[in-house]
Amino acid sequence: MVKLPSGTDTDKDMAASVWIDANSCRVVVYNDKAASSAVVLRLSLRGLTNADWTPAQVSGGAATIVNPEGESQSSGLNIQNDNDNVIFSITLPPFSGLIYCKNKPVN
Repeated sequence: MVKLPSGTDTDKDMAASVWIDANSCRVVVYNDKAASSAVVLRLSLRGLTNADWTPAQVSGGAATIVNPEGESQSSGLNIQNDNDNVIFSITLPPFSGLIYCKNKPVN
């Protein structure tokens, strides 16, 4: 459901995870390098639709970058989609993680 460029949820010094249910979407990506790293993470539309989400509902969540010291900063996260995926793009500082949270709007 979630893929880094390697085609899996891990890629050298990167790891990603997603948790999604009918009401919440959580995405975490960790950069375990001593250098900044560009990240492109793909979340499959099939996985979203199985959890009853649309790409538009995934956008607009809260995104924060955290480091091992617990400091946080705004993320500069870009979210787009193609025919098969929602695509998260960001550059992560050394030894940092992105935490993205979105709750589904209640109609």
